Amino acid sequence: MNIYKRFVVNVLANSQWIPIKIRTQLYNWMGIKTNQSEIRPGCFFNSEFVNIGTKSFINFYSQFHSGYDERGVITLGERCYIGMNVNFCTISHELGGPSQRAGENTYKPITIGNGTWIGANSIILPGVEIAEGCVIAAGSVVTKDCEANSLYGGNPARKIKDLPM
Repeated sequence: MNIYKRFVVNVLANSQWIPIKIRTQLYNWMGIKTNQSEIRPGCFFNSEFVNIGTKSFINFYSQFHSGYDERGVITLGERCYIGMNVNFCTISHELGGPSQRAGENTYKPITIGNGTWIGANSIILPGVEIAEGCVIAAGSVVTKDCEANSLYGGNPARKIKDLPM
């Protein structure tokens, strides 16, 4: 995403004075795929490799770090609810030598299933797939895949229980 697109997405579209429908149109125009979703002001996108399913809700100050490589795409299913200040990060580094431990960038996609609810201040790390119907407790750090219709919480997030179907 070039500097102009970043300005439109992260400054203009993030104004609390911009109506939701116009904000959604600006995101789509800049390459972020979203349809009939509500994205609150203050969210940050560092690339256009983000797909947001229909009727999803993203609360204030969530961040989408998908990098500059399509291998790091972030995909949210339909009817996902994302709490405030949730961080999605598809970027990491290879382990480098002793003079610089952060080596070359690596990118792994994040996939969030339909109907998932992710609590405030959670962090979703590269390569994670959260299956449909999951609940991620607030403040969790998700480092591994999550089974469908389950509650996860903690750091690192662990399965707490199965949810009723």
